[in-house]
Amino acid sequence: MRRDEEQYLAWLDDLAGGSARRVYEITDPGEVPPVLAIVYDDIPDPGLSTGFTFGLSGVSRPNWKGGLNR
Repeated sequence: MRRDEEQYLAWLDDLAGGSARRVYEITDPGEVPPVLAIVYDDIPDPGLSTGFTFGLSGVSRPNWKGGLNR
């Protein structure tokens, strides 16, 4: 894991109060930059989940233009 990923995850853990998190790499292994989806369960309240992404703005995908899958 890269240093910037570790710092971001540590910041999110602090923000979420140290709750357990799940991290999914949604790009192919080894793809740079990686795109991660991070999920915290029971945040902000029991039964709810909160999600964040990492690296999404650094990936160039022509079919993501305008938020539509074209």
